[in-house]
Amino acid sequence: MKQKFIAVGAVAAIALMATFGMKEKTEETVTTTKAEGRNSFAITDVRAFDGERVIEKATVVVRGGRIAAIGRQVETPEGLTKVDGTGKTLLPGLIDAHTHTYGDALVDSLRFGVTTNLDMFTDPSLFREEKPQRESRKFTNKADMFSAGMLATIEGGHGTEYPVKVEALSAPEEADGWVERRVAEGSDYIKLVYMPYQPVFPSLDKATAAALIEAAHKRGLLAVTHVFSMKGAEDMLEAGTDGLVHVFADKVVTPEFAKRAADAGMFVIPTTTVIGAIGAEGTGKTLVKDKAIEPFLTEEQKINLNGSFGQEIPGFNIEYAIENVRRLHEAGVVILAGTDAPNMGTTHGASLHQELGFLVDAGMTPIEALKAATSSVAKHFRLEGRGVLKEGTTADMLLVNGNPFENIASTKDIALVYKNGFVISRTPKKSGLEVKTDLPSNLMDFSEGLMLKTGFKWVATDDSMIGGKSEAAIKREGEGIRVDGSINPGFAYPWSGAMLSFSEAFNQPYDFTSKAKISFQIRGAEGTYRAMLFRPAGAGIPPMQAFKVTGEWQTVELDIRAFRDINLSKIAGLSIVAGKEGSFWIEVKDMRIN
Repeated sequence: MKQKFIAVGAVAAIALMATFGMKEKTEETVTTTKAEGRNSFAITDVRAFDGERVIEKATVVVRGGRIAAIGRQVETPEGLTKVDGTGKTLLPGLIDAHTHTYGDALVDSLRFGVTTNLDMFTDPSLFREEKPQRESRKFTNKADMFSAGMLATIEGGHGTEYPVKVEALSAPEEADGWVERRVAEGSDYIKLVYMPYQPVFPSLDKATAAALIEAAHKRGLLAVTHVFSMKGAEDMLEAGTDGLVHVFADKVVTPEFAKRAADAGMFVIPTTTVIGAIGAEGTGKTLVKDKAIEPFLTEEQKINLNGSFGQEIPGFNIEYAIENVRRLHEAGVVILAGTDAPNMGTTHGASLHQELGFLVDAGMTPIEALKAATSSVAKHFRLEGRGVLKEGTTADMLLVNGNPFENIASTKDIALVYKNGFVISRTPKKSGLEVKTDLPSNLMDFSEGLMLKTGFKWVATDDSMIGGKSEAAIKREGEGIRVDGSINPGFAYPWSGAMLSFSEAFNQPYDFTSKAKISFQIRGAEGTYRAMLFRPAGAGIPPMQAFKVTGEWQTVELDIRAFRDINLSKIAGLSIVAGKEGSFWIEVKDMRIN
């Protein structure tokens, strides 16, 4: 059977795409039995933000995971454990209003005080497993999750490029049944993709999008929309969408649109974090260097934050995005905080703190930004009892050092995270990946078929694994390999070629730091081809280098350090893929790493 792997991602590529849809459960760090009884305590002399106002020198009493009392005149019950809040600020647990949730996302979120994730597209079976926890006050090391489940898109549209089956639709008369099936699956709200004014993906038309919004509203559900441009946003405002889950960044918003959006009560989740990450100098790298953040990141999170999309993409201008947030906010449009994690350059939990900083950069006051990540998002997504610190609400809380109302960066200086009143361990999970150093220099030392003596194996790779129409076939050819294939329309970022995987699961890293170059001989159909290096588990967009091929044998030498945005101490594979539409063939031999 031909083995394949995702070699190129889409504009909104989800990191760790190889694990999308996996149902592996994360082991809890503390058992429920041992944790019982530890969710009753009092925090004294603390600056408390209840979601709307700041209470100085407050006392907050928690019993059985619920807030029993909050205020300046509250007395601490005798015998209750006291936590000194002097010089600290207590916040409601943060809510990330735009994520994609799978793998360790909920664990990673909670370590940074994000106690609720609003997922905008995942396998419905995943969020059904997590829903019961939302009503429980038992110990958990996971954030809570609300989800759209399946997204609404057209066949071949944005959302269909990922390795999860999508139920597409294309006509208004299909909308009512489509929404009814999402209700049956348990979706908390409906998300649709409307991107007609761009050249990459086909899109739902305006009539079908409007029918989806109407069908959601008929069932009492919110309908939120992914847009790409201001023109798309104008269409969806007319169609009655409740909110936009990205701010458009192709041009500066007009005063007319901002006023109409405010008058209509439409909210916007800007996701400036992911817009800033889309570029050759992704903004996520700064979090890895932040002393308040870095110790609590897993290795996988650091890899994702250090990554970028490797190029500026039209329509994703961070300056436009921040200016549009400023203008929308000044016009009275409700702004909610979300990250679109875990796209490259973002990660669950930590990136929401960066988003708060961007919102303040856009002219929101720190208290307005914090409302956008707590009470305001809870209000607009109808999350009763979340995003606030009030008598009777669950004690999902974030205790930080300093005063975030004077400096929003203080939210990153976390003292304690509480979920259901329990203190959560912030120690990140270790990678568990043993990095090997015995990397062979000869990558075409075959033993049998396409298997090398080292256990490495050459395989074909193309975009058909996630719904594309490209093709690739590979075979041994003398002392090397031959690939025959074609890159065909049908996927936004098509690829086809050959890949060398160091392990069957694509998760065994090797240390490349002592290596200087990759060299090989190649000939084939004339054109531009690309060499790519891969992170463990295939996380994110692989860094690449391009080179020319002719029908004659030639030697290609690539400087390993010229592969951008990758940790050379952890490389899991490499590939050679074609670079343009049409049929191709290549032969490769004598590939070495020295």
